[in-house]
Amino acid sequence: MQIPDYQKNIPNFQWNCQRLVEELPSVPPLPASKLRRGEFPLGTLLLERGVHDLPESVQNASSEFEDFCRRLQPVTGQPEDCRTLLELRITLGKGRSRKYTISIKRGKILIIADTQFGAVRALFRIRALLRLRRASFLTPSELSSEDGMDSAITWCALKTQHTDTLDWPDAYPEGYLANLARAGYTGFHVNVQSILFCQSAVLPEFRNPQTPKHLQELNSLVELAGRWGLDVFLSLYQNPLGEDHPVFQNHPELRGSRMVGTTDRYVLCSSQKMVQEFYAQEMRNLFTAVPGLAGVFLIAGCEGWLHCHTACDQLPDGRCQCPHCRELSPEKTVAQMFQKMAEAVHEAAPYAKCVIWTYGLFAWSQNDGSEFVPQLRPPCGLMTNFDTGDTFSIFGAEGVAFDYSLRCVGPSSPFLSQQELARKNGLEGWAKSESGAPLEFCSLNGVPSLTRWERKYNGMRMTVKNALFCWKFLGYNGEFPQELAGLIAFGEYEDILRRLAHRDFGSQAASAVLRAWRHFDRAMDFHPFSNQSVGYFKGPFFIGPAQPLYLTTPKEFPEVLMKYPIGAKANAPLAMTDLTFVEPFGVQKMSRALRAMLRFWEKGVSILENLPIPDDEYQREKIKKHLALCKMYGCFLVTARNMVDFYQVRDSMKQKPYTWQDAREKYRKMREIAEQERENAILARELLQQDKALGFSFTYRYGISRKMLDYKLTHIDNLLQKELPTKLYSALFCFHQHPRLS
Repeated sequence: MQIPDYQKNIPNFQWNCQRLVEELPSVPPLPASKLRRGEFPLGTLLLERGVHDLPESVQNASSEFEDFCRRLQPVTGQPEDCRTLLELRITLGKGRSRKYTISIKRGKILIIADTQFGAVRALFRIRALLRLRRASFLTPSELSSEDGMDSAITWCALKTQHTDTLDWPDAYPEGYLANLARAGYTGFHVNVQSILFCQSAVLPEFRNPQTPKHLQELNSLVELAGRWGLDVFLSLYQNPLGEDHPVFQNHPELRGSRMVGTTDRYVLCSSQKMVQEFYAQEMRNLFTAVPGLAGVFLIAGCEGWLHCHTACDQLPDGRCQCPHCRELSPEKTVAQMFQKMAEAVHEAAPYAKCVIWTYGLFAWSQNDGSEFVPQLRPPCGLMTNFDTGDTFSIFGAEGVAFDYSLRCVGPSSPFLSQQELARKNGLEGWAKSESGAPLEFCSLNGVPSLTRWERKYNGMRMTVKNALFCWKFLGYNGEFPQELAGLIAFGEYEDILRRLAHRDFGSQAASAVLRAWRHFDRAMDFHPFSNQSVGYFKGPFFIGPAQPLYLTTPKEFPEVLMKYPIGAKANAPLAMTDLTFVEPFGVQKMSRALRAMLRFWEKGVSILENLPIPDDEYQREKIKKHLALCKMYGCFLVTARNMVDFYQVRDSMKQKPYTWQDAREKYRKMREIAEQERENAILARELLQQDKALGFSFTYRYGISRKMLDYKLTHIDNLLQKELPTKLYSALFCFHQHPRLS
């Protein structure tokens, strides 16, 4: 795979990208495996292909399955005459249905699927069973697609966050796409600007001369994904337009609301007939030009597909600024726009989906969907965030699960309300969540609160049949929570955590690992999740132990603490210098919450530190890596706690009168906190040396690096040896006192 020059300097970037092309997770056979009660050995696999040639995707999946079985057999040891017939039947052929049944009996496996997509999914589900078992043994059973989810969509980790390019072909190595299919996902989405594909006759001002190139790339991507039975969805975005845009010069009546925070950026008026015809035509053209495209996700709330009520400037009475739309029902006009787009998609590609996503709906309508959702009809689908919108309490302080959250397991009340309204109107239901990197920790690979993830994913499975498991936070990278999401989407939810623990940590350690995961689960009950604590890609919950303790605000930040380049230049500091991140809970409640989290987290880590050491090399390595991951999360929490304590003491010298004795005590406390943080940073650096995947964020192209922690330690040494003694001397000097530091 080709890596742009500007990205080669990003710490561990090339190594982390390369590992995604290999099998994720790579699970070798378990030596000396023995049959359990009711199991039978698979033996040599004989594929009965029927009278028709199999589609390419089914050929790839069946060849992959046969190869995987061959790799298992020499290690697990089976009689030479042991054989199993694999019979595949595809009944409909057309469409994108993933319905299938699997009959597993001694000597024969029968798969009956509606289409090639169902056949591929069935084959990879059986493969997942063998991988869970680490042996070529199966149990007689009857399985069905009804056990799991129809759609399980993720994000390709190698795709940049840029919306002005498909990043074709660099973001889509075939080995990586095969990993998605093996893991239980049915496809992925690509977040791009709609203008990339614009070839309008209604509003020729938007015609893009690069459209043929982009359509060719998209067709190539769809074709490549299809080789593994994967769907490609587009999450389409728009940019607001300058007031001098040609479309406004030629059609001034089409200028809609001004975007909030701008002076000259406007959207097309979404209630105008010509605009709605333009949008419908663009959908029709797109799906005609790319007939294999599976669908689109259109955000209806506060970003994404812009309309006159999307984050717009408002009149004093709360209505939008647009002179046309402010007199109309927002819900009716926006629904009408989306309805015409969905009908155009269906007209061009009857099996494709147009899914309206209510992310940020509260920005202009009721968050329960009571005003908007009833306006929609099929063929629209409706996607709702599974775990946002509810309030929670931390020691009496109220917070809101405002964005993708693990603290909130779900289903949230807005989700339940919106999906019930969707069901009544016959809309296909979708759930949106994150899998592995929620906003509470969106730079670490796989929050190890596995019992909590299990409840979330099973809650999604039991309420809807379709899910978007990842927006753009990391993307699929094979970690436990993401593997768990795929397995549950397959329909493998019975005792799944114990099966995973047996596979990766050994039978003697499995129960203890589950206890550790429950402690990490309990810790998340105290996470002080808020817009401010997250900091959106900065501060202690993002760079964790790389976050310095500042005695004063620096005039400029070192390059190592600037966001790693998404384009050619770094753009903003990763560090925080004040207590903004404690809002809205306040210092005292934040401090209590972090200490409560640490109590449970440390209990879980202690259990993992004392696991019995298995004989199997793979399991020993998994224990080592998982322990490092869990310790790194602990380092994040320690930094957050120390940051609250340090800044609280620092700021208190400006908030209340103090004596020289008070000053000495305050600087003693800050010194003690800084020394604790120094030890924490040293531990984090050691953990990074063990595993370069820790703290790496694929999508945003930055994370935690050895270089950042080296700077942090240099900064702390300067703080201890120079800054704190100098400040104390200055404070005591004003009282005619000498510090006499020991």
